[in-house]
Amino acid sequence: MMRAFLSLLFLNLIITVQTPLMAHHGPGPFDRSSGIVLEAAIVTAWRYVHPHASVLVEIETEPGVLESWNIESESPNLLRRMGVLPDFLSEGDVITIHGYSHRTESQTIKLGSLVFDDGREVIVRRGIGDNSNTPQDLVVIGSSQPEGESRGTGGIAGIWAEGDGPEWENFDQATAAGVQWLQDFDVRDDPVRRCITPGFPRIVDQPLGLEIIEQEHQYVFLYETFHAVRRIYMDDREPTERTIPTRMGYSKGRWEDNTLIVETNRLNPLLLTWDGHPLAGGEKTHVTERYRRVGGQLQLELTVEDEVFWSEPLTRTVRYNLAPNLEILDYGCDPTVSTNWRAPE
Repeated sequence: MMRAFLSLLFLNLIITVQTPLMAHHGPGPFDRSSGIVLEAAIVTAWRYVHPHASVLVEIETEPGVLESWNIESESPNLLRRMGVLPDFLSEGDVITIHGYSHRTESQTIKLGSLVFDDGREVIVRRGIGDNSNTPQDLVVIGSSQPEGESRGTGGIAGIWAEGDGPEWENFDQATAAGVQWLQDFDVRDDPVRRCITPGFPRIVDQPLGLEIIEQEHQYVFLYETFHAVRRIYMDDREPTERTIPTRMGYSKGRWEDNTLIVETNRLNPLLLTWDGHPLAGGEKTHVTERYRRVGGQLQLELTVEDEVFWSEPLTRTVRYNLAPNLEILDYGCDPTVSTNWRAPE
């Protein structure tokens, strides 16, 4: 076995190009400012499961000494769209791995590309290099208005792929309670690691498809990730004492010109990010969304008010791109596959 070679590289070793299609936002758990190369890595397992596929490998750090690494990849649904299928890797394959190191977990990296021992190179992360790995069913529609679209001034019904957008603003405005929470938070407590839906508003940041269905009295948002469902009520109904808080909350919408404004409350306590930025939920949290369609793009402005953990409203913008050829796929998540989470106390 060749002795493994591990080196830190500058970002330009693996050029990342943010596509206007489907991209996780913000710094995330992996540091893209430097790269890692693992050579002569031997595959011990290929886990093709949600929320992220992963490769377990061993490398020889010195003669007779093996070190285990966890290589996180994309969602299997996204991999399928790239042509990366369950038989992509087998136990015993020898590969060279290019990726990014995890910010908090040692011997864990994000997979960017890999090279097989026969010289074949495969890019398995969206938005790398020349974007040739961009799934063809995520083609962005131009500025033309599709036929049959309701509300010609701003209809939002259709199938959308998440686009780009800046990170949340005002994360530096945590209250004393928010600061303490973040200090105490352990990333293994993120419920997404246990295959629990991230809830709203974090769900808007997930890198898979969104189908919006317009009905007479409501909009139904079908998120491919975790098969999460939201209902935006457009009639005069109001929550009652029987309306309990949920991970998606209770949402009421109204049109103002060509902007759909949605007010959401009655949320469970939730996280906004993988690294623990909290929301108190209940009557302490209120979320306002503003959707505006511009041609083939759906623009979303989010404002989150939470007096428990944040002294100022949190804001961000997300842009979705119309993807009429996108098929919303099944999403199965098995918490028993992941060992890197803690059971709630």
